[in-house]
Amino acid sequence: MLLLALGVRVAYGIEHTSSPDYSWPSVDAHYHDVWARSAAGLEYNRLPGFVDPELHKTPSLRPAGYPWFLALIYKLSAGSYGAIRFVQHLLGILSVALVWFALRGRVPDWLAGVAAGAFALHFAPLYFEGELQATSLLIFLDLLALTLFVKAFERGGIWRVLLAGLVFGLATLVRPNVLLPAILLGLFLTWKGSASLSGRRAFGVFALGLILGLLPGAVRNWARCGEFIPLTATGGINLYLGQGPHANGLIDGDMGELGRFQTCFDYSSVKQHVERRVGHGLSYAELDRWFLGQAVDSMAGDPIRSLKLMGVKAALLFGPEEVGHNKEVGMERRGSWALRSLPIPFTALLGFLLWGLLARGIGGRGASDVGTLFAIHGIWVLGFALSLLPFFAASRYRTPLIPHFVILSVLGLAGLVIRGGARKALVITGFAAGCLAFLITSIDRRYRGPHAYKYHLDRGMACADQERLPEAQAEFALALEADPGNPAVLGEISKMHLRSGELHEARTGFEAVLAQDPTHPSALYNLGWIAEQQGRWGAALDGYFGAWKSQPTLSLAERALRRLVLQLATHPEAKQRDGAAAVAAMGYWLSVRPATLPDLALLAAAQAEAGDFVSAMETVDGALTRVSETQRNTSVVRGLHSARKRYAKGQPLRMAPKPPRDSRPQTQ
Repeated sequence: MLLLALGVRVAYGIEHTSSPDYSWPSVDAHYHDVWARSAAGLEYNRLPGFVDPELHKTPSLRPAGYPWFLALIYKLSAGSYGAIRFVQHLLGILSVALVWFALRGRVPDWLAGVAAGAFALHFAPLYFEGELQATSLLIFLDLLALTLFVKAFERGGIWRVLLAGLVFGLATLVRPNVLLPAILLGLFLTWKGSASLSGRRAFGVFALGLILGLLPGAVRNWARCGEFIPLTATGGINLYLGQGPHANGLIDGDMGELGRFQTCFDYSSVKQHVERRVGHGLSYAELDRWFLGQAVDSMAGDPIRSLKLMGVKAALLFGPEEVGHNKEVGMERRGSWALRSLPIPFTALLGFLLWGLLARGIGGRGASDVGTLFAIHGIWVLGFALSLLPFFAASRYRTPLIPHFVILSVLGLAGLVIRGGARKALVITGFAAGCLAFLITSIDRRYRGPHAYKYHLDRGMACADQERLPEAQAEFALALEADPGNPAVLGEISKMHLRSGELHEARTGFEAVLAQDPTHPSALYNLGWIAEQQGRWGAALDGYFGAWKSQPTLSLAERALRRLVLQLATHPEAKQRDGAAAVAAMGYWLSVRPATLPDLALLAAAQAEAGDFVSAMETVDGALTRVSETQRNTSVVRGLHSARKRYAKGQPLRMAPKPPRDSRPQTQ
C-alpha cells in the first residue's frame, strides 16, 4: 500500500508541475505563501493593487500552524515550490502508514491493508497535498495525535498523555475545528481514565499538553497587537459568514454594506467598513467580538433558519459533490488524468462507513481493544463534523474525515468478517448501507457544482498574472463558453482588452460587469481610468470614488483620485483643469473620511481654481489652526502659507504635473 501511495503521488506530482498556479498561488494559498515567505525572509508576488497584510503588526487572520510549517520548508529549500509539495506528499504517505498502524494487530492484516489502500487511492487527500493548504499537515497531525492518544489511554503514563495533548494542540493551531473533538476526547479520558492515571489527573495532563500546543499562536498574537487572541482574529467573521443574514450554507464572502471578505487580504477593508458603520475605530479583538455578536444575534433571532442552514451544510458535508471553495475541486479532478483515474469517490467511503456502523450494531463487536479504537475515532469524527456545521461546507474541510471513515469502516466490519457464518449478515448490512448512502446523497442540495466557468477563470487569471497571455485568452474563452455573461469572466476579458490598448472594448465589458455588480471595485476603477484617458474628468472621479468606497484598501484608487484632483486644480494647461469638478470631488471625499492637512490643501487649491478665493483662504486658515508644534516646519505647512499668499492676490495655484505613476489600469 505504501508503494501504491508512492506511485500515485509521483504520477500526480509530475503532472501537477504544469498547472498554471503551481508557482503562482492565489486566494488563501497566496496569503499562506506571503506569510511564509515573509517569515523566511524571501520575496513574494506583489501584484498591482496588492494589499500588504502588515503581518508584523496584525494578529493571525488564519491559523498560524500551516504558514509556520510552510516557512520552515521555504527556509530549508530557498523558497522552492517543489520542495513543499514533496514534503506534503511525504506526509500523505506517512498518513497511509498511520492508518495501517492504527489497525494492525486489531484486525486481520489484509483488512488493515484495505483501509490503507482506500485512503491511499482517494483523490482528495492527494489533491490537497499538492496545494498550499493545511489539509495534508492536518491529516498527519490528527492521525498522529489519535495514535498517541490510544497508546496513552491503553498504557497510561504522564508523558504519553501529555504528548497526545500537545499534538492535538498543534493540530488545533493548524485547524481550530480540532479543538472540539480534542475536548470531547479529553472528557472521554476523564470518564474512562487511563491505564495508570485517574480520570481527573489524566484530563489535567491532557489539557496541559493541549494548552502548550496552542500557546505559540496566542503569544504571537499578543506580541503583534497586545491583545489576547488564542487562535485567530477571524473566528467571528467566519461564523457571521456561516450564520449571518447573507448566509446560504456555502462560502460567500459578499457581506453587502460591510464589503467583501474573499481572502484575508480583504480584512483591513472589511475593518474600515465596520468602523464607518459603528462610528469609531476597533481593535482586532473588538472587531472579532463585533462579528461574533452579530452572528449570535442572527442565530438567536431566527433559530429555525439557523438549524436549516446547518442541515444544508450537513447535506453538503456528506454529499456526493466536492464543494468548491478557493478552487473548483471537482473540475480540478476532471482536468487531471492522475486524479480522475483514482477509483474511490466520497460516496463509496460514506457507504462503507455506514456498512461498518450497521455491522457493528448488529453484533459484530469483536475484541474490546477494537471497541476502544472505534469509540475514539468515532468521537473524533463526530466532534470534527459538528464543529464544521455552524460555518460552511467545502471539500478541503471534509477531507480530514476520510482516513477516520476507512478506519471506522474496517473496525465495524471486522467483527463479522472474522466470525464464521456471518456472510448473510454482511450482505444484509451492506445492502442496507448502500440504500442509506444513496438516500443521504440524494438530499436536495444548494450546491450545483462544480462550476466549469470558475475553473477556467482561475486558470486564466493565473496565466494572465504571469504574462502567458495566449493561454489566458484561451481559458477565458472557455470560461465564457461555460457561463455566458458571467461578470467575473467579463471583467477578466475586459482587462485583457486593456492590456492590448482596446479601450472601447474594455469600457463596454466593464459596463456589463457593473450592470450585474454595481460595486465591483476593479470595474469601477478601470472605468475611471479609461474616462481619465478620454478627458471625461467627472466620470473618472466617479469611478475612482466608487472603487475606493467599495474597497477602502484599494490604494491604487485613492492615489489616482488625489493625483487627478491635484491635476484638475493646478495643471498649467487650461484643458487639463476643472475647478468645479475638483471642488465637488473634495467635498465628497471629506464627507466620508476625516480631513487631513493634504486633503484641506487640495480643497483650497480646487476652490481657488473655481474662482472662490475667499473660501480657499478660509480653508487654509482652518487647516493652519490644526497644525501642531511638530508640524510647523513641514513641507505641507510651508506649502499652505505660500498658497495663501497667492489666493490673497487672486491667483490660483499652479504646479508642474508629476509623472503619472498611478495613472495605470488595474489589469491583475
